[in-house]
Amino acid sequence: MKLVLKVFNSFTVAALNSSKAAELQHAKSTANFISTVLMWWRIVNVKTPEKGRRLRDDFQEPIKTVCCPQLDFLHKVVSWLDYWKSLKHDTGHLTHETHNALRHTSLALIQVASYCLNELGFKYVLLGKFQSDSLEDRFVTEEDIAAKQHTLPATTYVAGYWAHAALKKLTCEFCTENLVVESKTLTVKADELIASITRGGLKFPEAVVVNAILMMNIVIEKLTSEEHAAKFYACEKQKELLVSMTTLFLEWCEDFDVCGNGHLPHVVMGYILSAAANTLLNNLCKRENNKLSEAKAVKRKLKTLQMRKSLPKDVVKEVDDFIGSQIRETERRVCFDEAAEMGKFLPGDLVKVVDDIYNYKTWDTVKCNFREILLLMCEVGFQTMERLVSDFLRSKIREAEKRDCCTQAPEVIIICGNAHTLIVIPLHSEDVAIAHKIKSQSALTG
Repeated sequence: MKLVLKVFNSFTVAALNSSKAAELQHAKSTANFISTVLMWWRIVNVKTPEKGRRLRDDFQEPIKTVCCPQLDFLHKVVSWLDYWKSLKHDTGHLTHETHNALRHTSLALIQVASYCLNELGFKYVLLGKFQSDSLEDRFVTEEDIAAKQHTLPATTYVAGYWAHAALKKLTCEFCTENLVVESKTLTVKADELIASITRGGLKFPEAVVVNAILMMNIVIEKLTSEEHAAKFYACEKQKELLVSMTTLFLEWCEDFDVCGNGHLPHVVMGYILSAAANTLLNNLCKRENNKLSEAKAVKRKLKTLQMRKSLPKDVVKEVDDFIGSQIRETERRVCFDEAAEMGKFLPGDLVKVVDDIYNYKTWDTVKCNFREILLLMCEVGFQTMERLVSDFLRSKIREAEKRDCCTQAPEVIIICGNAHTLIVIPLHSEDVAIAHKIKSQSALTG
């Protein structure tokens, strides 16, 4: 369609009619032929009632009576095609299929327009609305479009932004009339979100913009489906692919034409689709990254559960009973100067758990998190974590001695339950004997 419109346009006719082209063979007759086809296209491609007024072209006005220039021209086209066929030339004619299709379309549009005006009482007829393009056998189906109806208010809202982004680059008052409406006296369901939050600055997009965004949404869902995802993710130019495929489908349902400043429909739509593709692909990347993060977190939790199950039950129960019987409910203030410096090398959650245990809070308040913290130590490395925790607790003991003037600080032991677990226990001197009984595998006294 784009290539055809580049040949059959008013600029080509003007060039062929110029003095420089007069020397070309058949330039005049070619210009007349292109002008005839172009006039036919201008008449049958009217899809909006204001198109003729906007473009200052009477032939692109809606058909309001059966005796109008548009239908008279279509009658002449039918007669011209009949005469052309009667010449029976071996060359210089349309193919049989193209000739019949053009004649049938022209005659059918005349009859349909007359029926709508005379029998149905229509005020006007837009010939561009009569089309039978089917999407059932294409990449996007009507069911895909119908499934998007529940998200139409949100789609309309973002479509207004993308139309605004396109108009910032175009700075064209005619394109503004084609793409957005400043305000609406009658709000439909699709516009209810914009109407509820606007303070006068938001714009209501025209249906052509909303349809384009809906189409791009459907296309990107198809491209990221199981059938096409691998090829799409491997493509280096995903944005160009998304825009080109969406444009391919929109070529069959263009609802606006060249504006008063000469902006072609595919150029205007290109700005809109480019802005939309940036946002949709950005959202796609975020969703895929979130899925990877969630999968990684689930894998880490499963690993933690497997490690938890590997602990000997008797060791876990004996340690839990011992800690629960020894930790006392007292208030204790600790200076964090040196301790905080050492704590920089430890996980924040681990520092909090150690503080809670060292300050003699009840074991029940920290037990739920403490076990997970212990299991996480293996990821850092047992020997390194053992040294860091030991130094950290020693610094806290020294600060406690300075602050509380303790003559004897409580002892702290670090018990290695197995190769994967490190357990920290604060003790008073009278508890040391019991502690030595539990630390059967290895222990470090601080």
